[in-house]
Amino acid sequence: MSTTALAYTLSNQRQLIIVETFLLKVVKNKRKETSSIIDERTPKYKLNFDLSARTLTLTAHLLKLKSTKDLHLMLNDDRISLLSNEYELDLFIPINVVANEARAQFNKSNQRFTLTVPVSEC
Repeated sequence: MSTTALAYTLSNQRQLIIVETFLLKVVKNKRKETSSIIDERTPKYKLNFDLSARTLTLTAHLLKLKSTKDLHLMLNDDRISLLSNEYELDLFIPINVVANEARAQFNKSNQRFTLTVPVSEC
């Protein structure tokens, strides 16, 4: 290989490394942007299983929620979803619950949403 060809190859490799480094930075920044959007829309929450009372309780802090009219709750045997203009929470729950016996409450003073659902017998 001639020195010109070698220099050209090394130059191309450097350019590839520079391009790869740039692309990695772009991808990392996009991931940060995406995760920050997800983090902003996902409320702080706590999921508690009370085995003695056979209940599942979800407590979510919805500080930006102005009214429960804007909140949509979807509940089935193994999934809880809370949706609003400000929040999005979709949880798979590893046990079956009795969705039609659920109780939900929103406390305006501390902006806390509480959902209590009995666990099914199966």
